[in-house]
Amino acid sequence: MSMLKGKRIGICATRRAEDIAEYIAQHGGIPVLEDLVRIEYLPEEEVNRSLENALLLKPSYFLFTTGEGAKRVFQIARKREDFKEIKDLMLKGRIFARGYKTRKVLLEESFKDFQTVDHTRDFISLLEPIEGRCVFVQMYGEEIPELEKQIPKGGGVLLKVWVYRYIPDEEKIDAFIDRFLKDHYHAVIFTSAFQVKNLFQRAKERELNRKLAQKMTNNVLILAVGRTTAKALFEEGVLRVLFPQKERLILALKELEKAFGNG
Repeated sequence: MSMLKGKRIGICATRRAEDIAEYIAQHGGIPVLEDLVRIEYLPEEEVNRSLENALLLKPSYFLFTTGEGAKRVFQIARKREDFKEIKDLMLKGRIFARGYKTRKVLLEESFKDFQTVDHTRDFISLLEPIEGRCVFVQMYGEEIPELEKQIPKGGGVLLKVWVYRYIPDEEKIDAFIDRFLKDHYHAVIFTSAFQVKNLFQRAKERELNRKLAQKMTNNVLILAVGRTTAKALFEEGVLRVLFPQKERLILALKELEKAFGNG
């Protein structure tokens, strides 16, 4: 019998929420999608300006952080009819993909000589030399403080290419808090620090943050997809957070099954 059978599991995810829900349902669990934040796509004109800057600055490094974001960058470059120029620039530099979905998009675009990284810090460690060079980063909906700090510190120039942003939905956050505090869930999954920060910011406004953190620690299994998300939960006072050693969704879900199996 699956360890998830009959367990009501909240899914706080901006990406891959349906994949998570499908896995939980297949293993007998009851998935509840909680879209605390929504994705808002930027106008094409803004992406166009970033691509124009790329042609001027001629980046030496290219980081694509999501498959969805990479696909949209390439789509807009084709509309501008300078995809070949962008591609030539990329081939002259070093290309990095964060995660397997991003890797898949790059392969579909016939890129072969690129490196896959699991986390932003892994990418930063491979930026050498950087002084006087431009780093092109397809942003994934929220700021990346590590890049903001490290690239200028090393003498480089950060070119942020925004495709979409995450927008908190206060009404849905309130509804989630209320359900959570009424013991609606056996477990909750978080896939980004952004969700955690916005959830607790709203909880603080309602003076419910301590109660929320306490219940997460003592009464409900809380799963983070990786270390960064787990760290955000710890910083908010949640003392018990499950997360895999390697940031992979399937490994995170296995951690949840194991925890239910252990009682």
